[in-house]
Amino acid sequence: MFDPKKLMDTAIDQVQKQATGRPSDRDYRGGSEVDELIYRMSRDLEEMRRKNQELTDRLNDFERQFNHLRDVVKRSENRY
Repeated sequence: MFDPKKLMDTAIDQVQKQATGRPSDRDYRGGSEVDELIYRMSRDLEEMRRKNQELTDRLNDFERQFNHLRDVVKRSENRY
């Protein structure tokens, strides 16, 4: 199951681990690993936004369908 909170927590943990690394490790790796983490976090955030929009669209569609069915039931009850 898609869990945005877990995804963000994992990404934040990775960045914090990177930031607290030994200075010699950071000097050796340079900024490329941090840049890669930021890139992946940005990409994952964009994917979360896209999935959120898809879910919002589906929810709105279900709400329209529900309202339509509710109106049909009301009209049918009023006939009898």
